[in-house]
Amino acid sequence: MCTPADFRLIQLPGYCPELNPDELLNQDVETNALGKSRPRTRDEVVASVRCHLFRRQKQPQVIKNLFKEQYVRYAAALRTTHQYPASSVTMLNSNPR
Repeated sequence: MCTPADFRLIQLPGYCPELNPDELLNQDVETNALGKSRPRTRDEVVASVRCHLFRRQKQPQVIKNLFKEQYVRYAAALRTTHQYPASSVTMLNSNPR
C-alpha cells in the first residue's frame, strides 16, 4: 500500500459521535428529512432521505459548515491538505439497486 509521506493516523475512541463528521450529516438528515416529514413506510423514508441528500449535494456550503463545529475541525484541516481524486468520492446519487 502506497501512502503519502505526510500521512497522519488520528486515533479516535471506539464510540465518540461528536468527533465524527458523518454523525453531523446523519443528525441533519434525521432532523430535516425525517423529523419534519414523518414518513410512514420504508419507501417514504428512502424517498425523503434521498430528496434531502440531493438538496444538500447542491448546497456544498452547508456541508462545509458542518466541519466548522468545534470537535470536527481536525477533519477540515486534513481535507485542505489532501486533495482526493474525484474517482475516490462516492456520489450521493448513485443507486445501489
